[in-house]
Amino acid sequence: PELVGGAVGMLFDVRRSRVDHLRALDRMAGGTGAYESFRARVLQDLETLLLERREEITHVDPPLAVKLGLTAVLGVVDVGIGQGNEETASRDVLVRECRDLLMSYLVGGARGAGDDGQVEFFDVWG
Repeated sequence: PELVGGAVGMLFDVRRSRVDHLRALDRMAGGTGAYESFRARVLQDLETLLLERREEITHVDPPLAVKLGLTAVLGVVDVGIGQGNEETASRDVLVRECRDLLMSYLVGGARGAGDDGQVEFFDVWG
C-alpha cells in the first residue's frame, strides 16, 4: 500500500509541477513530444517498480493490471487537475481514492482466469 500510495502521489505531483513547463517547451520547439516522452518514462519506471512486487499482485495478469491501473489513475489525475480548471477534490482526497482504486485492482477481489464473474444459481454465497 505504501508503494502504491507513493506511485499515485508521484503521478499527481509530476502532473501538477511539470506538465505546463513541458508543454511550453513542446510549443517553443515545434512539438518535440517532451511531455509525452516524460510521461511515458515515468509510467514505465513506476510499472517496473510495482512489478518488482509481482508476487503480491493477485490479478491474473500482473503486467497488464499494473499498466491499466496506472493509466486509469493518470486519467483521474488529468481530469482532477485539469488545465486551468478547478480540481474536483483536494489532492489528498484524490490521491487516497486513486490509491484505493489501484490497490483494489491489483490485489483485491481479482478474478482468476476463466472466472466470468457469474454466480451459480444455487450457490447464493458464490
